Amino acid sequence: GEQAKREVSCPHCEQRLKVPANHLGGVKCPACTMQFEVEDEIIQTTRSDITSEAETDDPQIPDSSYLVDPVSRSSDDFLQCPDCSQTLRVPFERRPVRSRCPVCKLEFLAEASEE
Repeated sequence: GEQAKREVSCPHCEQRLKVPANHLGGVKCPACTMQFEVEDEIIQTTRSDITSEAETDDPQIPDSSYLVDPVSRSSDDFLQCPDCSQTLRVPFERRPVRSRCPVCKLEFLAEASEE
């Protein structure tokens, strides 16, 4: 049968891992090889909590920010910062996703375009 899975974040590197839903105790993160404990109460976390904290590194900013993020689109993994035109890599399959230009620090929305 299908094993139910759930997502947990590695506390050391923020990598998202899928573990069996009934698994408790130690897990080894494949990304940073650190061990951490999976607790029971993660099961009660609602899906919306998990998605909303994924990309922003500044939790005080609500997702529907009071200002609309600039948007950049492309049809491959690379797009340009709307402000300084720096070429940035944002994996196509993760879009739409909020991104931040490392050069000018602008936060913008990376969207997929079909062309």
